[in-house]
Amino acid sequence: MSVVNDIQAIFAREAKMSPMLLADLANMEKYIAESYQSRSVVELLQNADDANAKRFFIRSNNDCIIVANDGRKFNKDDAMSICRSGVSTKKRDGKTIGYRGIGFKSVVNLAERVHIISGTIRMTFSRELTKNYLEVSNKVPLIRIPHIYTPISNHEGTINKLIEKNFNSIFIFEHPKLNNLNEDLGLLDSSILLFLKNICELEIHSVVSKKISVSRKELDYKEIIVINDNDNEQERWLVIRDEKCNALAFLLNDCNEIIELGEDRAVIHSFMPTKDKVGLPIKINGDFSTDPSRTRVVYDEISKQTLLSCSRLVINSLKDCISNKEQYDGLGLFSVFANFKKDRVSGFTLGVKIKEYFFDCIKSELNNIKWYNGVETENLRVNPEWLNSYDFKKFCRQLKYTPLCKELEKDYPGILKFSNLFELKTLDLDQVLDLLNNLKPTINGSVDVICEIIRQYRFNCNSKIKVKIKNANLIYFKSGIYSSNSKINDFNFDPDFYDALNMRINDDNDLKWFIKLYFEDLSIQVLKANNILQEEHKQVKGNDTQLLKLEVSRYTSKATLPPINKWRSVEQNLAAFLERDSAVKKVIDVSKSNLGYDIEVHYNDDRVRYIEVKSVERLGAPISLTNNEYSTANELKEEYLLAIVEQTDLCMEVCYIENPINHLNLIKRVTRWEWICDDYSGTFLNYSF
Repeated sequence: MSVVNDIQAIFAREAKMSPMLLADLANMEKYIAESYQSRSVVELLQNADDANAKRFFIRSNNDCIIVANDGRKFNKDDAMSICRSGVSTKKRDGKTIGYRGIGFKSVVNLAERVHIISGTIRMTFSRELTKNYLEVSNKVPLIRIPHIYTPISNHEGTINKLIEKNFNSIFIFEHPKLNNLNEDLGLLDSSILLFLKNICELEIHSVVSKKISVSRKELDYKEIIVINDNDNEQERWLVIRDEKCNALAFLLNDCNEIIELGEDRAVIHSFMPTKDKVGLPIKINGDFSTDPSRTRVVYDEISKQTLLSCSRLVINSLKDCISNKEQYDGLGLFSVFANFKKDRVSGFTLGVKIKEYFFDCIKSELNNIKWYNGVETENLRVNPEWLNSYDFKKFCRQLKYTPLCKELEKDYPGILKFSNLFELKTLDLDQVLDLLNNLKPTINGSVDVICEIIRQYRFNCNSKIKVKIKNANLIYFKSGIYSSNSKINDFNFDPDFYDALNMRINDDNDLKWFIKLYFEDLSIQVLKANNILQEEHKQVKGNDTQLLKLEVSRYTSKATLPPINKWRSVEQNLAAFLERDSAVKKVIDVSKSNLGYDIEVHYNDDRVRYIEVKSVERLGAPISLTNNEYSTANELKEEYLLAIVEQTDLCMEVCYIENPINHLNLIKRVTRWEWICDDYSGTFLNYSF
């Protein structure tokens, strides 16, 4: 007796002994098929991958759908498992995707009659044949009782051709439901191949014909995966794995920079994609528990442990980024991880719970793993937005903290946003005030602290805080820096200090409040000495606008030139043009780092210029500077350039202005907290695309 006859006899005997069971199985099969709606092709692809197939083939016409793979041939146990429900020869060990033994039942969505040809096994599933064989008229399942291979049409020519091409398992679906197939194929995202272990070629001949192939380049636990569509590169991915099956996948552009995924694609994969969102603009993969349709993650202990493992991957990838900067240069890992999208509505829905748990896991692992140069996270301090990095580092040294300062944004864009999002400790104002009992800040540091005191305590200052403020060395007089408790003979402020105060404090009432708080009985003398009682903020002007005479170097070709595309950002394109200058060693785009400028240009003679880029619709249109940009320009002076850019489809025209604080007429508009200039001239250059 053949294998098929043997299995047929076993299940026929069961059906005759328990006809109600057969009807129940028919209902369950219908339920499974509905649960797996639009996922029949995915299930066949998953089964092929579990069978170690490298190639997967689909062809459809009006008569049939043919699916084939070159994986391991069926044996008797495989044939038996196909017929049973909830039984599989595969184990849940991370080595295979399926383990429930119900996925193949979804093929009832594709046809009325199904044939399997694999090795020595040739069998047919048909409700009609089953009813005739059992001599019943009630409902029967499609996939239960196998029959000797009985095709309606002759497929031998197609089968032989596929076998000649070393396809080992062939599935033929007769009386096909082509609309269901086309719906399945329409939802098929090429990234479905990312986390499969074996499949590297997918060939489809249906309404649309295409060939999707995958190439993998491995380096330790990192992998560059290129997905080609009809021999043209479609997508490039960086996949970071651990020693198990957990992985993070980042979509890359032509320059190997990470592209943030839209929320519809940034989903959790349990090898195959689910509908649950990651929260980050990437994909994550692991051995997640899923519902029967494999489209939703089940929030159980296994899934929680998998989320924890993926969070460790996140932190260890950042640790590796810090330790091996050259390997990750330009990727922007921190920026990607800093864009975690938390739901505003708290976690009543399962999808929200999963995202929140993943966020909490990342936050927890940040404290468990020494991710920054071997330093305990407890000993790190994040540069607060309000404090300049020079004074911040000085304060951290005094307190024996390791600083995460603003300069780090040059090498690791997004590191401060990431650190703040996941609630790493910042250096707070109270600590700074305590330090300033004995320590002296720079002028910029003093103004930073005063502005933050006004922001935090202007309308809520208790007696304890007031004592701390008065004891701090904060005010620069002409004779030096003092606290309010010092003996002061000359109440005139240092001119640079006073200018910096005027730049940063927009409301005279704020300044008067601080002086009265700080000096109390002496406040009137201080206000009078510095003409603050009478003075209103007035228009601030520099020297007359001048035409700057900047040396324009001749551009020469380099070995590797960065791409210049009109659809990229103005900052990226200007950086690319500047890098073509033979006098330039390197150009760094720091536009996302909030440093007060967008581009650093490092020259061969070790000079550095800092360029703030302003995009305008036409040269001559007004531009504005933020307070951060104004303060940075005032600090860097001749090293700071303003680049006013008009970009068109054909070129970009740039007006360079050196030391803009001295060379522009700037008007302070308090309503916008910006410095406005509507008249400028400088050195104009035209860069052609």
